[in-house]
Amino acid sequence: MLARLEADRAAVGKTDKEKFVDTATERLSLEATDDQKAKAQELAAKLYDEQQTADAARQVFEATRNDAEKYGTEIAKLNDLLAKGAIDQDTYNRAIAHP
Repeated sequence: MLARLEADRAAVGKTDKEKFVDTATERLSLEATDDQKAKAQELAAKLYDEQQTADAARQVFEATRNDAEKYGTEIAKLNDLLAKGAIDQDTYNRAIAHP
């Protein structure tokens, strides 16, 4: 318990990226070498950067979509839900009647 609190205290002031890397390296086994730890930190940092880039791209994409594109996406989701039996035809009809 005290070790976890100390780790939480040490995390104060760290960036989200630093916390992400720390979490990833905590998953390593106790037998991991310093070289393996360094490689894991490097890969985790790259993964974090790639996730941030993908999130930013999704936000730009969503912000630039027109109403017809948004409606088409919603119809596709509704069609999928209907095909999987997650919603019935009445629910589907009500949803498409009120975009």
